[in-house]
Amino acid sequence: LGVLSFSEQASSISNKTKQEIIADFERTLLGEHMKNRVNILWVEHSDKDGRLELNFLIPKIDLVTGKSFNPYYAKHDQFNIDLWKRTINDEYGFTSPNDPAKEQNIRIDKKDLEHYNTIAELDKTLKELLAQGAILNRTHMLELLSSNGYTISRTNKDGISIILPNQKRPNRMKGGIYSAEFTDLKKLSELGESQSRRIQRYSNRDTQTEC
Repeated sequence: LGVLSFSEQASSISNKTKQEIIADFERTLLGEHMKNRVNILWVEHSDKDGRLELNFLIPKIDLVTGKSFNPYYAKHDQFNIDLWKRTINDEYGFTSPNDPAKEQNIRIDKKDLEHYNTIAELDKTLKELLAQGAILNRTHMLELLSSNGYTISRTNKDGISIILPNQKRPNRMKGGIYSAEFTDLKKLSELGESQSRRIQRYSNRDTQTEC
C-alpha cells in the first residue's frame, strides 16, 4: 500500500500522463519480469486541495506461481524509487520537494489554518521589524520574543521553536533570521545569497549525472 503524491492539481495532468507515470513506476519497482505477474490496484484521489494522489495496493502474491512475493525492500529499493521520483519531476516539469526554493521557514501542521495564519503573521512581523532595523541579530530577536510573552522552547543552529502565548504547541521556524548564523545584518545578507546560489545550482544541475 502506498501513494504517489504531487503538488500539481489533478485536473492539470492528463490521463495519458497519469498512465505513463503509473506504467513507469510499475516498471521501476517490479521490473519487466514481474510487472505483469502482480495484480496492482490503482485509485486516484484529489480531495486534498485538488492535488493529484495516485494510491496503489500491491497484493504480495506472484500470479504465476501463487507464491508469496514482496515487491519492496526499503534497503534495496529506496534509492531507485527516490531517483525515479526526481526523474519524473524533471521530465514532466512537476514541483520537486528537493528544490531549495520550496523550503519554508515555518514547520507546523497546515491543517490548523487559524494557527498557521497566526504563526505566518508573526513571521511577517519579525521580518518587518528586521527591515526597520528593530532586530539586529537572532539573540536580539529571541529577547524581543521572550519579553512579549513568547516561549522559546528550543534553539539549534538551524532554527528555533516558539510557543505562542496561551498555547502549548511549539512551532518550528527554520533558516534565515531563525538560523544561528544570523549574527548581524551582513551575515543575514550572506545567508540570503547562499540560498540564492543553492536555488541556482539546483536549477542548473546536470540531471543526467543523477541517473
